[in-house]
Amino acid sequence: MVQSVVNTGSLNTPTQQARDARVLSTPIREEKVEAGVEDTSASTTPNQLSLFGDIMPGMDVSSTEATDTPITEPVVDERTVDENRDLFAEEEYERATNTGQLVVTPEQRAEGTTPRSQEEGRVDVWDFNQNYVNRSTGQRRKSMEAARQANFEVNDDGGLNARVINLADQVETGNIFLGGIGVNAKDNVALNVLNTINAIDPETRKPDRNFLLTAALVTEDSMATMAMQDGVEAFEVMDQDQGVFQGVNKKGQSVTKVIPQAQGRVQIGKRIHNEYQKMMRVENPVDISKEDAEALGSLAKELYFAANESDVNPIIELVPISRDGVEKQRGFRLTPYGETMLSAGTWKRAKAFPKDKVRPSKFPLEEGLVGEPAQSTRNVSGAKGSVVGAKEINEAKRNKSSIPNLVLPSRLKVLFATVLPVLMGQVTAENDTFGLATINHVGLDKKNSLRAQAKKKRLPELEENQEVQRNYDQLINTLAQDVYGIALERHGANFFTYYTQAFSGRISDAQQNTLNPTRSKTARFVTSNAVPARVGNRSATSKRYEKALRQMYAMSLVKDADALLPNEREFMLETKTPQLYEWGTVLRTAMDSISDADVQAVADAIEKGVPLMVDGKPNPEFPKLPQWGSKIDPEANAELLKAIKDKGEDGQVFIDGLIDFANYQDKKSNPNSDGTYEHQSFFNAMMDGKTNGLATNGMQMGVEEMAFRTGVLRQIGSKTFLDGNIDIRDQLANNLLEQVNKGFTGTNVDNKDVLPNLMGVANILYQDRALNKQTTMTFPYGRELDSFKSDIQERLNVLIEESDQLVSQLGSDLKGDDIPPLYYLSEMVKTLNRNKVDNKLLIETLHAKYVDGLMETLSPEVIASRSLMRSVAQMAGISNELFTIVSPTGFEINLGESVSTGFDKDKSEQITIWSPKDKSVKPDPKQLIPVDQRQKSQPTIPRYGEEFTAAAEKRYTNFDEEGNEVVTFVPGDVAYGGSVPAPMHSIDAATVVKTMTGKSWNKLKANSGGHPYVHTVYDAFKVDAMSYDTILEEANMNWYDVNMKWSYLEAARDALLEVDRQFNERFKGVPDSQVLTSPTDTSVMMYLLEYDPESVVLKDKTPTLGYPNLAGKLSKTLPPGTDVEPVLRKIITDMKSKGIFSMKSDPTLGDLKAFKKVMEQSLNVKSRLNSMIKETNDRKARLKKTIDKAIREGRPVYQYYSH
Repeated sequence: MVQSVVNTGSLNTPTQQARDARVLSTPIREEKVEAGVEDTSASTTPNQLSLFGDIMPGMDVSSTEATDTPITEPVVDERTVDENRDLFAEEEYERATNTGQLVVTPEQRAEGTTPRSQEEGRVDVWDFNQNYVNRSTGQRRKSMEAARQANFEVNDDGGLNARVINLADQVETGNIFLGGIGVNAKDNVALNVLNTINAIDPETRKPDRNFLLTAALVTEDSMATMAMQDGVEAFEVMDQDQGVFQGVNKKGQSVTKVIPQAQGRVQIGKRIHNEYQKMMRVENPVDISKEDAEALGSLAKELYFAANESDVNPIIELVPISRDGVEKQRGFRLTPYGETMLSAGTWKRAKAFPKDKVRPSKFPLEEGLVGEPAQSTRNVSGAKGSVVGAKEINEAKRNKSSIPNLVLPSRLKVLFATVLPVLMGQVTAENDTFGLATINHVGLDKKNSLRAQAKKKRLPELEENQEVQRNYDQLINTLAQDVYGIALERHGANFFTYYTQAFSGRISDAQQNTLNPTRSKTARFVTSNAVPARVGNRSATSKRYEKALRQMYAMSLVKDADALLPNEREFMLETKTPQLYEWGTVLRTAMDSISDADVQAVADAIEKGVPLMVDGKPNPEFPKLPQWGSKIDPEANAELLKAIKDKGEDGQVFIDGLIDFANYQDKKSNPNSDGTYEHQSFFNAMMDGKTNGLATNGMQMGVEEMAFRTGVLRQIGSKTFLDGNIDIRDQLANNLLEQVNKGFTGTNVDNKDVLPNLMGVANILYQDRALNKQTTMTFPYGRELDSFKSDIQERLNVLIEESDQLVSQLGSDLKGDDIPPLYYLSEMVKTLNRNKVDNKLLIETLHAKYVDGLMETLSPEVIASRSLMRSVAQMAGISNELFTIVSPTGFEINLGESVSTGFDKDKSEQITIWSPKDKSVKPDPKQLIPVDQRQKSQPTIPRYGEEFTAAAEKRYTNFDEEGNEVVTFVPGDVAYGGSVPAPMHSIDAATVVKTMTGKSWNKLKANSGGHPYVHTVYDAFKVDAMSYDTILEEANMNWYDVNMKWSYLEAARDALLEVDRQFNERFKGVPDSQVLTSPTDTSVMMYLLEYDPESVVLKDKTPTLGYPNLAGKLSKTLPPGTDVEPVLRKIITDMKSKGIFSMKSDPTLGDLKAFKKVMEQSLNVKSRLNSMIKETNDRKARLKKTIDKAIREGRPVYQYYSH
């Protein structure tokens, strides 16, 4: 049972204060009940079923006095201790778990409906082909082989059960004794934290047994996760000949990592607290403060070490962590034996800690998630410091949460009809004649992409094939779990809650994970409004809905019509109506062969976890769907089947749309006697931002040419929303082809045997829209030009795969003018390789020409703004202040990261732990060993200072030519890297927020009859016919208004002024001679001034003069085209004249100020900002006049228009 708080004279901790502040919890719950909202957490009763699946017996021990020096023996529980008894339920891992929360209606409550979190037979993973169980069983068997080699007596859980019970028993007995919790104890960290979480028995003054069991299990699970490198299982690194564990991976690197005492302790503390609350059935669980979580996590680690320290087969060892010969803190490392044992227990820990399920509500949650789901999800992700200015964002989240998402039965039928053959293996990526794998997001294009990614790692062929297949199997499994979630949540409408990305103020994913239309395209397809749009000619409203629906039909069903303006779309739809109707009736007839009862039988089976396949064969217990495909003559409908396959990942939407169009046409062609007709449609369409990053940056810079390429402006008489129907990617391809015509130069390139093949490869690659989409989409968000080598390599690998597949399909000896160029690509690359143009040289050559074309395509203003934003971030990093931009919604975007300011001796505390001296034998848990046979340790719970700063370092992971991982840390690069994308994303975010709030939201509700349907996917809007025209107008105008009224350059200028103000305030009154002891005060300066006498030039030929870091940053922060060398030389000269380079490890405030001033003068940031702001504001004013005139003339902004 939950223990009451004991007054032991301890101070109230932050968590206790938070808990005490919850005095309003009762009236809040009463209000929720009156409103029809009820939490489903169970009431608290004695001897509850715990997370271990076993009844935890209460402690039958007498009260004793205890001090830091134990001198009296406690009364020991005489129960029989059986180390082999299982604390876990015996069900297999895929069986039901009671996670998630249901919010029930008053009617459901009155009917006594069982909450979903209590449902019998619930499953967490749909093991559709029994691969999960088979794989888990295989891994478990191999791990146990390793464990038995080390200790033949160990149980099949690697001794997990015995270790968990042993820790609890030894502490209860007193053989392991936590000092400072007895009746005479004074205020201390152990006493305070145990009191805070109600985990101390008020009579025995010992930790509650349930708490000890929880702490032991959580700690072992966390230590295993942190210590086992890359999750490598023990059997994977066994010597196959000897059958013993080696402790190293295939590259000879140590498998286990040293875990510092401070690492992960907050997460461990929070996990223990959360799991303990679950076990004790706490009705209103509370969060634990960071300070208490640190203490709890540290205590748990120390108790775990004390219970498992041994001279015989130790599983864990103490490793002092030192730097420069000085011991800094305690560290723990699993021994090879411990690694083996913990690997063997992986399966059982997975049973104890299944993935948290957060399910949608059945009606709106106006105040967001409550109870346990709120603890397992995030409301704001990646927050750096305080969250400020979120009012408008939160209003938009509440409005979005009021929108229902129904799993539409007709779409569920389409899904099952197309996806089950894929999951059964009847359709594969390679055998996908009708495109069923492709439209379910697991087609050959996906597998080719996985192959291309694997090739970059230069793996041996066998390992490459294994990696590709493993990753592809994961795609299939993800698809299966999406299908399971859909089946689970098909009962009634679903309402989601959302979290905010602190990096940009974006409303991101739904917090729910069983059904997530933002992340899952499969879930996005099957969900719709709960209310249909009534289209027809009965009223002005129904006519407006019909007009919108026809636009949606055209953009989704008619090839290339999504690029057309509304009148042209309508014309194309009318022209294609006979064909679309015919296709729709064919598909409708085929789908009608599947009854609703068939669909529900399949959904019921999936919801119950019935496997689709057993031993590689169809499960006879799984319901069968009628063969709907037999209703479609493949020869007579070849064009239809090709059209479905060509739609790719939108294929299911295409099928659904064609059937809906046929139903609409039937209603329209067969009106009532009074001439009226009405069709009820749930059909949805997507409106994306067109090259949104470049479009937004172009608007921010006031570049008119960019407006014509992104749907903002078009000439009078244009039939397409893009002027001339040419977008940025088309323009890039044209410019690249012009670059190819200029030829290539360089060693091994410019000769008659190489040049024709090189130009052939370039012509194919440079017209690849996937590559051009990736580069034009990511460059405005801060991607470095050099990083596009990776994209070029990956896309070229994909195209080579497609070329080989085309040759295999058509034969290897074709000739003629009608053969697609892709047919020859693979052979051209092989020819280049034979002529000393290896893949590395090929990629570098293609990349150099690609960069020239990209720079020619983009406006110089956009490129210049990148370097300027990075300059501001660089100065914020040098100043060691947070770089804060106020977004268009007022949300403060903090660019930087939390960093440690070092060990805080004053706040750090010691704990006392007694344990047996003799580590060669395991104490009898039923017998207390004498005092003189115990030893005392007093480890420190270290506390570290923390600050949020733009000086925070960023971790970069790369691979050398041999495939070895190379990790580097660059101070200041978190803010530097975020300075370009964050403000751009904030404009996307503001567009969504303003469209979902205020006058736009009110207009949307009014125009949809109170039933708006919008689901936002970052910068895209999914809508129905009732919301289409309103969103089209409001989203575009909001995006336009935000760009005209807000400037990220002005926001950066304000941020820089605040950086300087905070810097001056922080060092007010501090003498320049003061040595700076905080590492972040000087980390960016010291990084930039690192001297490498062997460094001459960078890869891009920029001279370094021995200072590669400084030269590299100058090349990206100075105005484009600036000669870096004279600026670099001046900085070096100035620094030497001020004596900066004479400093060793003790830079002063005067050094920092001098360097800061020199960098400000060299980068000329403030002057550049003011100049560019004036220029861009002038251009924006002129552009606004042009756009406003176009709007008045009937040419609206269509940045959000097509899909």
